[in-house]
Amino acid sequence: MTKSTRSQVALAVVVCLASAVGFAQSSGEATYKAKCQSCHGATGTPNPGIAKMMGVKAVSDPDIKKLTVDQEIAAFCERKVPLRVRDKVRLVHQWRGSRVTMIEQRPLWDDPIRWVDSPIAQFRYDEHQRDWTLHWRDRNQRWHPYDGLPGLRSISRLLTEVDKDPTGIFWG
Repeated sequence: MTKSTRSQVALAVVVCLASAVGFAQSSGEATYKAKCQSCHGATGTPNPGIAKMMGVKAVSDPDIKKLTVDQEIAAFCERKVPLRVRDKVRLVHQWRGSRVTMIEQRPLWDDPIRWVDSPIAQFRYDEHQRDWTLHWRDRNQRWHPYDGLPGLRSISRLLTEVDKDPTGIFWG
């Protein structure tokens, strides 16, 4: 292959890859551009003037991430337990640093005013990897990484895995 042919092939590959990247934009990115970018900026960091005027925080701000994840887990807990049985069972979550523990609560059989906590699953956020991992609890109260999924950027898929519980490790 001559040098000019190699250059043309390399150029064609670069053009193909560049166009593929443009078409590979996810719907999440499109939604961000359409609804969020005007306030939060293209990179998630708002223009300082807009931020001050409107009280807008960067998308990468830990409070924003926590609020979003917190809302998602709260919505999951609400959906999981029907209204008609909430006097017998509740599903709540508690934050401790970058860990969120999902807890099932039931009233004591001999003292229904007191509720007993039974941790179901734990979600851990790794700041360096910037992802969430799922953990299960053994009979000795120790947490272990769940082997079914790698670390993920979004907690949604982990909540789906807990809900489906293909191994029976979360809900029994």
